[in-house]
Amino acid sequence: MQLAEAGIVDLDAPVRRYIPWFRVAYPQASGQITVRHLLNQASGLPERAGRAPSVAGRQALEPAVRALATVRLARPPGSAFEYSNLNCTTLGLVVEMAAGEPFDRYLKAHIFGPLQMRQTYTSIQDARRDGLACGYRYWFGFPVAFDTPALGTLGSGGIISTAEDMTRYLAIYQGGGRYQDKVLLSAAGIAQMLQPGPRQTTGVFAGAGYGMGWYTGPRGRVDASYHFGDAPAAHAGMALVPRGNWGVVVLFNVGLHGGALPGLLAIEQSVTGMVAGGTVKDTGVGTVYLVFDAAVAAILALQGRALARLARRRGCLELPPGLLPRPGAGALGFAAAVGGWRVGGRRDTAAGDVQGELEGDVPLRSGHQLRAHRDRRPCRTHRTPAGGQGPGGRGPASRRDARRARHI
Repeated sequence: MQLAEAGIVDLDAPVRRYIPWFRVAYPQASGQITVRHLLNQASGLPERAGRAPSVAGRQALEPAVRALATVRLARPPGSAFEYSNLNCTTLGLVVEMAAGEPFDRYLKAHIFGPLQMRQTYTSIQDARRDGLACGYRYWFGFPVAFDTPALGTLGSGGIISTAEDMTRYLAIYQGGGRYQDKVLLSAAGIAQMLQPGPRQTTGVFAGAGYGMGWYTGPRGRVDASYHFGDAPAAHAGMALVPRGNWGVVVLFNVGLHGGALPGLLAIEQSVTGMVAGGTVKDTGVGTVYLVFDAAVAAILALQGRALARLARRRGCLELPPGLLPRPGAGALGFAAAVGGWRVGGRRDTAAGDVQGELEGDVPLRSGHQLRAHRDRRPCRTHRTPAGGQGPGGRGPASRRDARRARHI
């Protein structure tokens, strides 16, 4: 908007006036998208396509915009609202090309500097050197430290700041474009940015219309202009109440992992409502995770009970002593002798051959298989027919017991 007021950028001009090679997957639509379409999130660029760059690592603006050449529009330019990070990324490059300087330098010279935002950074390395807070992600309702990487493009995010610095940013809107003795924008420019478009009917923005960077609608029991953004281990939200001449900035060092977004938004709205004279409501964050953890614990308990019952039904291991693994036996022999299973081979193979195969003394021959049989009977001692002992030690083994010993 500063460049528009300086006569450098025409908001209704095609993006190609400032980025001549700009294109999307549809050649005709590539020349129809205007700067205003980008500002109003009405270019037709899809929301889903804007997610990937935000998690693919820090990217320079030009290659990110060149990648739009394969992106299919969700709808004709100017026909409807659909928020996409790709609009903001493209606007960042428009500023670079029109102003003739990198976007981060423009921000420092024309926004951060005049507003005395001394703890606001476009580089995560600079922020870390100045004490960037540790980020967290929720796992089963418990915060776990997470080393935040640099993600996305600067046009659509990646600015790191403090609540104090962000209140200075809100002050230019309350001051009609002025901050102390500095004029960053005209009052008419501020009003144009806050002018909402058509109201949304569904989703988290239901009841709100989007202007140029701001949603305007119900927020914490008051009508406010607001916006929020997210990173893997951070969330930021701000609300501006023009009629009350006040605003709210809420910064979290916790990200969206684990479904935290509804709770974070509820906290934002609760704080805004409290400043407006209401009371802080239970956001339900603790209740959601309590219910989730209780459900997981119940599922684990049921699984444990089922496994315990299964183990009782399996009974004990029933193997002829000759099939028990000797010290130093191979892993196959060990696995076959554990777990309450009876193991056998083919019916025409002697038990002694199976023993040798299990222990690695004889290589497994083609066609041999190991089969596990469920056995609910009590464990009994068996010996091979040559041993002369039958079940329970009561005399010679029967042929039935010999067949059972082989079971192949």
